[in-house]
Amino acid sequence: MFSIVDVRLGDYHGEWVLDGGAVRYVEHVGGDVIEAELEGCGEDYTDCVVEDVVKRLGDELKLPRSVLGSVKARLKVLGFPLAITLREEVNASIIEFRGGKNGNAQLVIRYQLIS
Repeated sequence: MFSIVDVRLGDYHGEWVLDGGAVRYVEHVGGDVIEAELEGCGEDYTDCVVEDVVKRLGDELKLPRSVLGSVKARLKVLGFPLAITLREEVNASIIEFRGGKNGNAQLVIRYQLIS
C-alpha cells in the first residue's frame, strides 16, 4: 500500500492509498479505521482521487464551490503524493497543500467580526 493523499483537518484524518492497482479511501476515526474502494478509478486515477479529495474538503470545511474549483485545479498541478493539513491561527485557518512534484500551496481563510 502506498499513500497518495493524506489529509489532516483537526479531528478528521483521511487517506487515499494505492493498493495493488486499486485506490482505497481510509478514514481514521478515533481508534477505528474505515476503508472503502473508490469506484470508477482506472489506471489514471488522478482525476478520480482529486474529485474525492475536493468533495471531502468541501464537506469538512464548508467551502464554496468557487473556492473548491480553484483548489481542484491546484491539486492537479501539485501532483502526488500530497499532504493536506489545517493550521489554526488567531483569526485565520490555513490549509496547507504539500505536493509531490510541483511545490506547495496554501488556502487562507480569514475571520473578521464586524459590528
